Amino acid sequence: MMAKKNKPKPGTPKHQRLLLEAGKRMRQQSVEKIKGVIESKGLTRQAIAKDTGISQSSLSRFLSGDDSRITFDRLMLMLHYLEFDWKITPRKKKRKAVS
Repeated sequence: MMAKKNKPKPGTPKHQRLLLEAGKRMRQQSVEKIKGVIESKGLTRQAIAKDTGISQSSLSRFLSGDDSRITFDRLMLMLHYLEFDWKITPRKKKRKAVS
């Protein structure tokens, strides 16, 4: 018999910590994808800044993982400029195994 994982209750500090950690992983993966597209297109931060109006310093901070100063609107602008399709969908709940 497999041991059951104890999930923390929503709203508890442990649950909030797990959510923050998951968010950081998602952010890191997203930044890596964006950097890959920038590199594959042969773009420079200077060109992106000029074409989008996003400052080079904001781009540099975002691409180094410090996205605390980039607004959602600017992120969407950059994704549109890079020709990303962006879709936010809810995760499907895992079904419990039937014994």
